Order: sequence, then structure tokens, then C-alpha cells
Amino acid sequence: MFFILLLFYFIILSVWLIKWKWIKHSGIKSLVIIALFAFKALTGFALVYLYGHFYDPKQSDIYIYFNDALHLKNLYLNQPNIFWNILLGHNINMSEVHEQYIKLRYWDSSSIDFLIHEKRIVILLNVLFGFISASNIYIHSLFMSFIGFLGQLAIFRFVKRQSQINPILILLVTFLLPTFILWSSSILKEPLIIFSIGFLLFFIGKWVKNWKLIYLVSSIPFFILAFLIKPYVLLALCFPIFIFILFKSKENFNFKKQSLIVLGSSIILIFTFWLLTFTHFNLFEKLSQKQNAFYETINLSEQSQKVGSQIEINKLYPSLSSLIYNTPKAFSNVMFKPGLYNFTNPLYLPDLFQNLLILIIALMLIFKYRIPKKEEFPFIWLSLLFVLILYITIGLVTPILGAIVRYKIPALIFVFFFLLSFLRNDFTSRKVLKYIFYSSN
Repeated sequence: MFFILLLFYFIILSVWLIKWKWIKHSGIKSLVIIALFAFKALTGFALVYLYGHFYDPKQSDIYIYFNDALHLKNLYLNQPNIFWNILLGHNINMSEVHEQYIKLRYWDSSSIDFLIHEKRIVILLNVLFGFISASNIYIHSLFMSFIGFLGQLAIFRFVKRQSQINPILILLVTFLLPTFILWSSSILKEPLIIFSIGFLLFFIGKWVKNWKLIYLVSSIPFFILAFLIKPYVLLALCFPIFIFILFKSKENFNFKKQSLIVLGSSIILIFTFWLLTFTHFNLFEKLSQKQNAFYETINLSEQSQKVGSQIEINKLYPSLSSLIYNTPKAFSNVMFKPGLYNFTNPLYLPDLFQNLLILIIALMLIFKYRIPKKEEFPFIWLSLLFVLILYITIGLVTPILGAIVRYKIPALIFVFFFLLSFLRNDFTSRKVLKYIFYSSN
């Protein structure tokens, strides 16, 4: 029965995809869209099956989100008063409310720094899905994959407009990069953050083209959603977006002037954070506390066995000098691990493949290097800065390889976009293009 319902929803979502004019404007043919969505959905199903049969479901984020959502849905149907008390945070200490409240593994966010993440949105979204899913986890996975897929389409359209990268390479990176598609295809925060930053960038890209206020206003809901899901990802993207908008508005800036502006702005930003250490907002202290929290989690709940192997990172002290000293190793840990020497989990295999692919592209640049056009550099700066800021932030505080693999997902594809921006676009025939894209695109 559930398979019929699953197939029904897949058909409904597929028809929506091929009928939606916004998706048609991507230029990708309908059959290719359906094939890409089917592959993404199957990847999500595989991840659900893997964690349900080869790992402990009680320790899996996917199943914890799902079970919390089903518990809340059942409370809404059978004990609505308790449901609303939990939802609104009222009377939590009442015995009947507290009894149900403590059954929710991921609902209590009182100990979570607001700059890190918020898990309740994922749970509440799956509560809504629960009313039409027959309480089947694979149907929930399908819906979350669909949300992530829309975000990927938005990223594809943004990159295709802002760069001169071969459109087939943009498509391959956006929709078929193994780690990116794996972790953005199920009941996790990643589909929602890809959805939110995808549409945020899409509307920012539309705004800088003709400076119509409607596009800037349209980006605001996705800015808010990204802040609610993973604030640290949005904060890592804010400075790159600022640079992108600045350089799109000042297209007469040459590369040298742009470089000086980026360097000067970065110094001012770092100096501002240093000045804030004398106030109640001390970013360096928050990063240090987050690193300590990771180690406490490892020691208390053996999370290193749940999410991946522990790796060595330098002790981060709440000071600017400590942050600067730790930055090179932090970036290299996120950029180049896992490697062959620390390959301990089959789920790291896609990331290992991607690191090899990055090396191959870097080697190809020796023979097929090109100088990008002036109008491409705003996007190139955005990609580079987003990767640097997010990767360094993750590497400074995260001593768990499995967590690093997931946390870097939002910026991962921009590593490839940055490198491909310097690769000559001279190896795809028109025959290949016509099978994937409409001729008008």
C-alpha cells in the first residue's frame, strides 16, 4: 500500500516539476528534470535504508527527526492540549506535559547556541508531512528530497546566469555531486538550507541584473529561513553576498581594485569582530565554546562513534591570535579530509571521490586555463569567500570527521564552481547539449 502512495506522490511532484514555468526557464529538458529528481529521491531512500538497517536508528538524525515528528502529530490528534503546550513552550514542568516532552529527542533547544542551528523547523515540517504520509518514512524522505531539489534548481539557474562555466558541468556539479546529493536528500536540515540559500542567491542574482525592488523583497523570506535553519551558514554567506552585490554594481572595477577591496573589507570585518570582544558579543569566545561543546559531546555520549571518526584539531582560545594561528589547519581539515589515510567509514567514499575530482580539475587547469571575463569575477569572489569562511569556521570547532562531511555541504559545490570558472569551455559538443537543454537555451 505504501509503495502505491509513494509512487502517487512521486508522479504528482514530477508533473509539478515539468509544468512549473520557473523550472522550464532553467532550460533543462523535462525528461532530464524527472531523471535527476528520481535519482535524488532514490538516493534519499538509500540513505534511509542504510541508517535503518546497518546503523542504530535510535542514534540517526533521520530517524530521530522522523520519530519526533510522528510523536508530535499523534499528540495533536489525541492530546491537543499537550501538543500546544509543547509547541508554545507553556507548562513544560507539568507532569503530563513533561512526560511527553522528554520523549522528543531533538525538540529541546535550550542548550543550543542560536548561532549554530535550530532543529524544530525540520520536526514541524515533518509533522505537517505526517498528515498525508501514512506515517511512512520514505514518503517523508521524498518530500524533503523535493525541497532540496528545488534549491538545487535555483542554484543551477543562478550559476548559469552569473558564470560562463559549461552548462553541463554546472548541471553535473549541482545535481550529481555524490556527497552533495546524498546529504541533501532526506530528513535532515541540509535540504532546507540548500533550498533557502538557493533561492536567496537566485533572487539576489535577479536583483543585481535590473535592480528591481521586488527581487530584493522576494529574497527576504529565504534569508530568514536560512537564518532559522543554520545561522552560521547564512552568516558565512553574508559577506560574500555583499562583495557580489558591490562588484555587480561597480562593473568598472578591475581585478586589482576588486582584490584590494576584498582584502580591505576582510581586515575591517575581522577588526570589527575584535572590537566586539569588548562587548557582550564575543565571536571568538563563542567559537571556543562550540569547540569545547563538541569534545564534551564526544566524551559524554560517544558521538564520535555515531557521526564519524575524531580528528586532531588545535585548541581554540577566545582570542584573535588563536583564531589566526588555527586557520590554516582548520581549512585544510575541511578541504582535504577524508583522505586515504583516515578512510574509516563507507559513507566517506563519495567525499574521497570528490577530493580526487578536485585534484583532477586542478591539474586540468594547467593545460586548459582561461582568464575569466570581468563580469564573471563577482560570482568567482562570492564562491571563493563563501568556501573560505564556511570551511574555516567548521574546521576551527569541529573535531569529528563525519560532522565535517555534512557541515560543509552548502559550500561544497562552490569549490567546484570556483575551479571550473578558470577552465576552458571547449569540450562539449552541441549534440550532447541538445539532449539535455532546450535549443533556445
